[in-house]
Amino acid sequence: SLSSIYNVSSRTKFSVTYQKNYSKNFFDKTTTSTKLDYKLKEYLFIDKISISSSSHFRHPTFNDLYWKPGGNSNLKSETGMNKSINFWLKPVNKNKVDLNIFYSNTKNLIQWLPLQSFWQARNLNDVKRYGLTANWAYNFKLLNGRISYSIIESDYGIDKKPLRYSPKNIGTILLEKKLGKFSISCSTHFTGEMISAYSYPKNNIVQKNSTTSININKKTQLQRIELVTSFSALNVFDTEYESSIGYPEPGRNFKIS
Repeated sequence: SLSSIYNVSSRTKFSVTYQKNYSKNFFDKTTTSTKLDYKLKEYLFIDKISISSSSHFRHPTFNDLYWKPGGNSNLKSETGMNKSINFWLKPVNKNKVDLNIFYSNTKNLIQWLPLQSFWQARNLNDVKRYGLTANWAYNFKLLNGRISYSIIESDYGIDKKPLRYSPKNIGTILLEKKLGKFSISCSTHFTGEMISAYSYPKNNIVQKNSTTSININKKTQLQRIELVTSFSALNVFDTEYESSIGYPEPGRNFKIS
């Protein structure tokens, strides 16, 4: 892997990366990426813009190929192109906002999909994914936190079918507070509905869900040893949901480490 960064000016930076992926009798693939960063003038509300274009490659893993019973020894390697534009707004009262617009096109996407009584790895050709991700990081006197939300469209093949197990909406809210040696955080994660299987007249749908978890950490210094005690309450509202049809996720549960 080789990379180079060139400072065009005090506001502009250009970078290039070249990577060679090689394994005898398996693959010989080159990927590249280019990125342009531009910092805007002081009086504009956008702080920085970044434009990037890259290629990607992924060879099937050992499990993808040979796991019993769902491995598929006929899998091909993934290849594709990615393009994105990032905007960072100027911080206001310790609030930071950034936006990411992205597009990717993948050939031979490797995806594990349910097949009767087990899951199997398969190649999906001509997969397109595009959308928008927004992040807001904020710092208040009482709490620090972050809100992230993504809208993602996807389809594949000649028929432009929506990608299975690919939710259109994903969101996270994280709140954090430090009290002396204690660190307390509360996070809520939202996943929109997604297609489990294509069917007529309606597709089988995994319903949207939202779960909340609480985590408490305490650091204790014992001479040369730092002891970190952690308590977590996961899915505190005991929400019943499935990540895929027929595979229910755990209800309320606790963890101490």
